Amino acid sequence: YTVGFDINFGLLDETATRGGGEKFLANDTATLLAALSQIITQILDSSQSFTAPTVGVNAFNRTQNLNDLFISMFKPEGVPHWEGNLKKYKLVAGEIVGLDGTTPVVDPATGFFLDTAQSIWAPGADGSDVNRGGAANQQVDPLTRNVYTYLGSYPGTPQPIWVASNNLDKSNAAITDTILNIGAPTDPNRDTLLDWARGADINDIDGDGNINEARFHQGDPLHAQPAAIVYGGTPAVPDVNDTTVYSTTNDGYLHAIDATTGQELWAFVPQELLANLRVAFENDPAIFKGYGLDGDIAFDVIDTNGDGVVDPSDNDKVYLYFGMRRGGFLNFGLDVTNRQQPAIMWAIGSADLPETGHTWGKPIPAKVDIGGTVRRVVFLSGGYDTTQDGNPGYTQDVFGNRIFMVDADTGALLWHAGDQNADLDLPEMVNSIPADLNVLDLNRDGLSDRIYAADTGGSIWRFDIFNGQIGSNLVTGGKIATLGAADLGSPTLADNRRFYNAADVSLNADTNGVFLNIAIGSGYRAHPLDQQAADRFYSLRDYNVFNQLTQNQYNSLTPITDGALVDITGNANPVIPTGAAGWKITFPGEKVLASSQTFNNVTLFTTFTPGAAAGNSCQPSLGTNKLFILSTAGGTPVYNLDGVGSPTALTASDQSTTLAQTGITPEISILFPSPDIVGDNDGDGYPDNWVDTDGDGIPDGPPRPGPVCLVALESCPVNLNNPLVRTYWSQQGASN
Repeated sequence: YTVGFDINFGLLDETATRGGGEKFLANDTATLLAALSQIITQILDSSQSFTAPTVGVNAFNRTQNLNDLFISMFKPEGVPHWEGNLKKYKLVAGEIVGLDGTTPVVDPATGFFLDTAQSIWAPGADGSDVNRGGAANQQVDPLTRNVYTYLGSYPGTPQPIWVASNNLDKSNAAITDTILNIGAPTDPNRDTLLDWARGADINDIDGDGNINEARFHQGDPLHAQPAAIVYGGTPAVPDVNDTTVYSTTNDGYLHAIDATTGQELWAFVPQELLANLRVAFENDPAIFKGYGLDGDIAFDVIDTNGDGVVDPSDNDKVYLYFGMRRGGFLNFGLDVTNRQQPAIMWAIGSADLPETGHTWGKPIPAKVDIGGTVRRVVFLSGGYDTTQDGNPGYTQDVFGNRIFMVDADTGALLWHAGDQNADLDLPEMVNSIPADLNVLDLNRDGLSDRIYAADTGGSIWRFDIFNGQIGSNLVTGGKIATLGAADLGSPTLADNRRFYNAADVSLNADTNGVFLNIAIGSGYRAHPLDQQAADRFYSLRDYNVFNQLTQNQYNSLTPITDGALVDITGNANPVIPTGAAGWKITFPGEKVLASSQTFNNVTLFTTFTPGAAAGNSCQPSLGTNKLFILSTAGGTPVYNLDGVGSPTALTASDQSTTLAQTGITPEISILFPSPDIVGDNDGDGYPDNWVDTDGDGIPDGPPRPGPVCLVALESCPVNLNNPLVRTYWSQQGASN
C-alpha cells in the first residue's frame, strides 16, 4: 500500500504498481484517516476464527468427546455487519478432515483452511471462504423459516417464544416502528426490514433479480463459542449423533442448527436487539463494529436417569445461558428441552443486578445448598466497564466490580458480592470482572464450594461457599493476589496489568503437600496492539486447598504480590522453593489474551505479539502467536519444541514454539476423541478394531485414542500422553 501526500498522481501510480499494491492520495487529516482505515480494513479482510472449535460430549460415555468439530468463522469488514458462518468438520486420527473423512483440511503453513478444503455441509470446496458452505448456505426459505423474538415481560417462568405472537414477521402487528427504531424518511420501511431480518435477499446480493429468496448469510460470531448438545435420540432408539448446535452472532441472533444437515431449526432475536436490525440492514461504512449477541453459550443438561437421552417424560431438561459481551448488559436463560419449541426463562441486566457491566463472562451453572435447600443456580461475573477501553493507565470502575449468584430457573438474584449493599461487602473490589468465574466442587458432593475470579486491576479473588448457610453467612471471600496496579500507590503504565481471562485452576503437589495452582496471564484485551504494560504469565499457589476460610481470615490475609513470585523468564531450570507463592514469566511486548489449560501437570498457554511477522520486520502481519508448554509445578520446559539437541536436555528455547496462525488465538482445546466405529468383517462377533486389553483372550473394546490438543485449527506439536490408570476403592466397614 502506497500513500501519497501532495504528489504527482503519475508518480504515485508508478510507485504503487512497482510495489505490487494499491495507491491512496491523502492531502489532509481527513483523507489520510480514510486511507489508513481502508488499508487496515483490507489487511483484515479475510476469513478469521477467534473462537475455539466446539465438540459435543458423548452422552453415552462422558469420558469422550464426539469427533464432530464445529468451527465459527467471520470476515472483518469496515461496516457494522460482518459476515459469519458455522462449519462442520471431523477429527480423525488427530487431524481435522472434511467431507471425504480422510484428507486434512488445515494448511500447516498458515494454521487455517486450505483452499481445497470441503467442509461437511458444503456442496463443494469452500476453503477459508466465510460465504461458502456452512450453516449460512443451508438457510431455509424466508417464508417458512422459524424466526422469533419475545415481546412480553420476563416473569421468571418459561414463556414460549415459538408461538405466533412472537414471530419476527411483517404480519405481526405487535412489532412496531418504535420497537424497530425506524420512522425517519431515510429509514427502511417496516415490511422491508422484517423481510430482510427473516433472511430474504432484499438487496439482491446475488444479482438475479429475486429479492424473496434466501440470501444465505449469517452475522459474525466474533467471540462467541457455540454449544453442541447431544440429545441422544429416544429411549427406544438411542443416537449418539443426535446433536443440535446453538450459536450466537453479532447481528443479534441465537441460531439452533441441526448438526447432521446444517439446517437451521429456528432463530431467536431478543426484543432488546430489534432496534439494531436497521443498522445491520443499512450497513453503512463505520468506524465502530456492531455488536449483538457475542457471548459464549453455557448449557446445563439434566439427565435424571443417566441414560444419555434427553427425555422430557423422565423430567430431563436442557437449559441455555448466555450474555451479550459488548452487545449489552443482559444475561439470558432459555429452556430448549424441546428443541423445536424453545422457551425463554429470563433476561436480567442492570435493572436486576446492581452495577452490572457488559456481560462478557460465560454464565456458570451450579448447585448450592441455601439454608438446607439445594438450589440450581447460575454464577455471573460482574462484567466489563468500558471506561477500561480508553485509559492505558490504571482506573477504578463503577460497573462490573461484582459477582452474582442467581436462580437458574427464574433469574432472581440470590446473593452477590462487591458493594456496601451486597451480601458480602468487599470495599477493595473496585475493578470490573469481565472474565469467566472458575467455580469448583472440591469435595465432589455435587455442590459448589469454591470460586476464583480475576479482575482488570490485576487482582485474584477467592470465595468459599458454606453450603447450608444463608445470607451473609453463605459465602466468604477476599483478595488473595494483587499483581497489577490496583494496590500500588503510584503505578506506571508498565504496572497496569489487566486480567480478561478466567483463572485456570488445577490440583498439584510438591514436597510441602498439595496446592491449587492458579494459572493466568495478563493482557489488554480491549487494545491488543498496546505494548505499554509489562504483561506476565503467573502460576500461583493456594495451599488452603480444602480449608474454608472465615471472613475474618480473609480480612487479615496478605495477598500474594508480583514481587513474591519467582521470575523464571528465560530459565530452563528454575528452582521453586518449597512453600513458594509460585512463579512468573515476563514478556517483551507479548501479552496473554486467552485462558491457559492445565493437563496432566503441564500448563499450556499462548501469547500474542502485535506487529511484524517473526524474523521479518518488513513483512505485514496480524501478529505473532507463541504456544508455551511448561510443567505446572516448576515452570520447566517439557518438550523439545525447538527440535535441537536431546529431548532430555531442554533449554530456554524449548519453553515455547511459534504458531503458524496470525491474528489472536482462542484458548487451547484439549479433546478426547471417541474410537472409530467399524464393522465385524471377520465374523468373530466383535468389531474389527476391538482389542484384548485385559489379557483374557476376548476382545473387550476399541483402542482408546489419545488426547488431541488444538489451538484454533492448529495442532499442538506435542503428544499429550494420558495412559489409563487402574484405581482401587477401599472402604472399611462396608458390607455386601
